[in-house]
This record gives sequence, C-alpha cells and structure tokens, in this order.
Amino acid sequence: MLFARLYSTGQYSKTGAYEEAGYMPNGKRRSRQAEAQKLSKRPHVAEAIAAYQAQLLPLDEMRAEKQNALRNIKTLAYGAKDERVRLASSKALYELCHEREKFANTKGYRRTEPVDIDVVVDELLKLSQASAETSNLLELEEVDEASSASQREPEEEP
Repeated sequence: MLFARLYSTGQYSKTGAYEEAGYMPNGKRRSRQAEAQKLSKRPHVAEAIAAYQAQLLPLDEMRAEKQNALRNIKTLAYGAKDERVRLASSKALYELCHEREKFANTKGYRRTEPVDIDVVVDELLKLSQASAETSNLLELEEVDEASSASQREPEEEP
C-alpha cells in the first residue's frame, strides 16, 4: 500500500502521504487530514505501516526509539497538565513495567550477587596458563613423534 510505505519512511506526514498516494486530490485540506488520520487507524493499514517501519529502522535505532518512547511516557505520567493524559500514561507505564517483570520471571533472569573482579582475573589467568601448558605439551608430543618417526625409517643405501 503506497500510503503506508510513504508515511513509514518519515519523509511525509500522514496528510502528505495521503496526497502523494493520490487520495482525494480535489478535497479540502482539512478533509484530507481527517481522511488520512482515519486511513492510518485502519487495522490493515496500521499493520502495514508498522511492518514498513520495522524494515526501515536498524536495530540500534529501534532500541533508541523504544527508550525515547518510554522516556516520553514517563514524562507524561509525571508532568502532563491534563489528568486524563497522566492517567493514560501511568497505565501505559504500569503495563510496560508489568510486562518487563513477567518477561524477566519467565525467562529465568534473576539478580546475582556482586562479582569480585580480582577473583575473575585470577581464574582467567589460571585458565590461560593451563591452556599455554597444554599447547606446550602438544608441541612437545609432535616433536617427539616426528623424531621417533625419522628414527624408525630405515635409511636407504645408495
């Protein structure tokens, strides 16, 4: 759908995408704005817009946009002048927090005790030393096998 694709690029407003897609070329500006808004709210169009936007946004930008959206919801929940906006934002924030907690509980995430960095470094040093000793032993074994193989081969007489 052309309207969804144009709007999802971010280069057009809803009205601009509506006009560019060829809808209602002779209508009044306010009528085109209202119709563009209605069109964008239709389920199949909203899904198409979301799908196009998901294709266009790289993962790191999507994470940044999620953080911005969460920040906006928090700002509205705590500081909006209209109490209905504060209530709606608070509900949205509550739902997001609830979903995040539910996800954390179902995926088995749990808080861990603080890690002593010195212990981790010591363990890594021990592992690297053990690895180096193992590789030295392998090299020695290869050298031993090569020398014993050369000693086993009978020398040819000319």
